[in-house]
Amino acid sequence: MSMWRSDFIAINGLNEDIEGWGFEDHDLTARFYNLGLKRTYVRQAALAYHLEHHNRSRESKAKNKAIYEFNNINKVTRVGNGLAENHQIK
Repeated sequence: MSMWRSDFIAINGLNEDIEGWGFEDHDLTARFYNLGLKRTYVRQAALAYHLEHHNRSRESKAKNKAIYEFNNINKVTRVGNGLAENHQIK
């Protein structure tokens, strides 16, 4: 997944209420759509890399799914616990 920095800042980045495994990508994508952005497919037209990472606990899966579903249903675009609150990026 890639995005423009300005769009990432507009939605306040990743929702840091989502912890552990699951739904951070779903939530991010839903908020981009809720902002009115459209997807562009670049399959076989751009390089992609995957960073290896450790598996995380799935203990918070239900909580994370509830956060994502709330934001999607309520057309949330900007979260209150993201870049601005945790990384001083506005």
